[in-house]
Amino acid sequence: MSRTIVRTGLIFVTLLCLCVGRGAVAGLSVADFEAAVSPGDDLKHPETKKFKLKGAGQIDIATFTLEFSGKSSPLGKYNATGTINPANFQIQGTFTTGKDACADLAPKHDSVNWTAAFQQGPLGDIQAIFTFTGGTGKYEGATGSASGPVILDADFMFTINLEGRITY
Repeated sequence: MSRTIVRTGLIFVTLLCLCVGRGAVAGLSVADFEAAVSPGDDLKHPETKKFKLKGAGQIDIATFTLEFSGKSSPLGKYNATGTINPANFQIQGTFTTGKDACADLAPKHDSVNWTAAFQQGPLGDIQAIFTFTGGTGKYEGATGSASGPVILDADFMFTINLEGRITY
């Protein structure tokens, strides 16, 4: 090793010892000093998880809106709303989660924003492709996608079953 690196290291260690020693006299403990110089454990690191969703709802063709609800992993109980673009049938919406997510007066909500597109499945069924585009609360900055079948009846009521991955 070069002498410059060794000298710099010794100076740093000496100053560190002096600062910790003076800090202890001034009421700063070694644990407090370590907490001040080490990165906090409360920093959020994005994690990718499996995403599964089952739900049912209805499309309002007069207003080009839809609502559905159900259970999802990792969201839990959710309520979803969306708006349909009649030009390309793409949908933008939000999953709202939290305690009593299906009630209007829930005290705390986290949400995931999404867009959805549709394509014909291999057996003539309808396949939905959801793309996650951010959110609020613990889902802030959420990304990922999920896809699966949608079963639509003549009254525009539907069931949906999605699987994919979400990172938040």
